[in-house]
Amino acid sequence: MSPWAFGCDSRNPSCALRIRKLMAGSIPSMRQAILMFHGIGTVPDYVDKDEVPYWVGWDMFQELVDWTIQSDASKQVIFTFDDGNQSDIAAARRLADAGLTAKFFVLAGRLEKPGYIGTAELNELVAMGMEVGLHGRNHVDWRLANAASLQAELLDARKQLADTAGVQIRSVAIPFGGYNRRVMRRLLREDFDRIYTTDIGLAQRGSRIAP
Repeated sequence: MSPWAFGCDSRNPSCALRIRKLMAGSIPSMRQAILMFHGIGTVPDYVDKDEVPYWVGWDMFQELVDWTIQSDASKQVIFTFDDGNQSDIAAARRLADAGLTAKFFVLAGRLEKPGYIGTAELNELVAMGMEVGLHGRNHVDWRLANAASLQAELLDARKQLADTAGVQIRSVAIPFGGYNRRVMRRLLREDFDRIYTTDIGLAQRGSRIAP
């Protein structure tokens, strides 16, 4: 996991130090720091233990928002959220109030389920100027998916999100960040503007594949 595309429990001192090292540094003008979150605030009971490290507290999140504004780094810092957890809405509102935007990679199969956003929240994200992206349907490992499953995860889920949100779905975040040649070739063929992985490093501005 890239230290820039990070997710970690901000209640852990080592995580807090890691985040503050980011805020103490600088980002080259042609690079972007991708800040990946799964949720903000108290981690709900339904969240799988493997996802807990990708939640941060509200205080830490606000620090990152404030730092982005104070550093005039809005074009070099990308806030992203995976899965479509309910806390996405409150996070989006804070970002909107600060004049910032983010990308929300939603699981089509979890829409309307307890703890996750639904149609109303998806439409609110769009109204706030946030980008809705694809994270698949059921959060499966695409490297292990057969042809039918990959069809459901990519094409069917993308169409569902587009129909629900009323916008084109132009970006995708790969579940688990894991891909192989087969998966990447398929994503490139589907003409996504940007494909988000969890590779190490800063992203090149304008690149189609981002860490």
